[in-house]
Amino acid sequence: MRNRYYELTAEMFREGIPWTVFDRLRRDESLSQMSLPDGTLAWNLVRYDDVLEGLRALHHYATPSVDPNPALAPGAVVHETADDRTIRAMNVLRPPTHTEYRQQFTGLMKRSLLEQFKLRVSRIADEAIHKVLELGVADAVEDCAGPTAAAFVCDYLGVSSESREYFRRLSAIFMGDTLPPTTVGSFETAGLRPRSLCAIHGSPARAAVELIAESWGHLPWLDGKFVDGAGHWEIEDLGMQLLTAGVAGVRSCLVSAILLLAPLWGEVKRNQDTWLSRIPVVTDEIIRHATPLLRVRRILTADICCHGQQMLAGDTVLLWLVGANFDEKRFPDPRSFLPFRTPNPHLSFGGGPHHCLGAPLAKLEVEEFLRAMIKDWNTIEICASPINFPSSVVNEVSSVPIRIS
Repeated sequence: MRNRYYELTAEMFREGIPWTVFDRLRRDESLSQMSLPDGTLAWNLVRYDDVLEGLRALHHYATPSVDPNPALAPGAVVHETADDRTIRAMNVLRPPTHTEYRQQFTGLMKRSLLEQFKLRVSRIADEAIHKVLELGVADAVEDCAGPTAAAFVCDYLGVSSESREYFRRLSAIFMGDTLPPTTVGSFETAGLRPRSLCAIHGSPARAAVELIAESWGHLPWLDGKFVDGAGHWEIEDLGMQLLTAGVAGVRSCLVSAILLLAPLWGEVKRNQDTWLSRIPVVTDEIIRHATPLLRVRRILTADICCHGQQMLAGDTVLLWLVGANFDEKRFPDPRSFLPFRTPNPHLSFGGGPHHCLGAPLAKLEVEEFLRAMIKDWNTIEICASPINFPSSVVNEVSSVPIRIS
């Protein structure tokens, strides 16, 4: 079979998800290739079953290691030194090293621990919803979702309220430093490089890590054994994940909640008790539509035949989560927002061994935000079309004006 080439560039996402492209790829070209900005030729997998297999089968689909440090080799033990300044991330580790560290991190998200944090999440959500209600006219990203997501993360880690805005901006800079320059809310990332804000730390990731390390403590919703045994690497990686996924990912979900529910708000208020009782189900459908991370990258460790096409060991594969989340064979009427959709096996948090560690926390935060919205906002009006973040990696809205009463 001849190779089919189909580019999915950042510019194609400026007006939102290019639905017709993904529909065509799933229907006619279930396996195609595209060139990445660095010149790498990558295979596109867009069907739900193919993406799920890629997420689960680490023996064939390996995470690309971007860190040349030999301490990250499979089976190696990481030894920290006071001068070790290398940013590391567990999501590029491979078994058995990845398995070892994942077991350490998993205890952080126990249901019993999250229940202790729930009251704080509810309080932050209430404060955010009341603030926007007082403003009347606001930007859903800049005035609501962005500060709220940052507040959730800061409170979870014990970072002071005075540092919330700093943390939020670090997240924005991080995105602007790794993706095409753009605007997140009213915060210009194009003209402000990390060193100008992060001083001696030199990068937004390092600054966030140091901020977290300074605040790290024995909070009741943090696993005590993890806190006592955590070295700089574990704190650093937790900081990186919460900076990117915890702030940017949740922000995307909160904006999606506003955009998706606004057209239905009359029905929501008329049947408020029903909606409040089914918030976990509604949350899953919002997160499916949000799909904050559009795709993940994998490297083949063996030759594989897929849809009649031979893919070779060493080839790059893109697993399009957004393609899987809107596959009509798995989700009937996929592009419609069906708030009470069940079952809802979306892949917004990935799947397999690299399933998002913070998924329970993120879902709790979105649920409490929805609860506060439904209770306190009487009307929601979207005043203008959203301005989308032009990226084929993350699904972000940069700005959307709203009117609340």
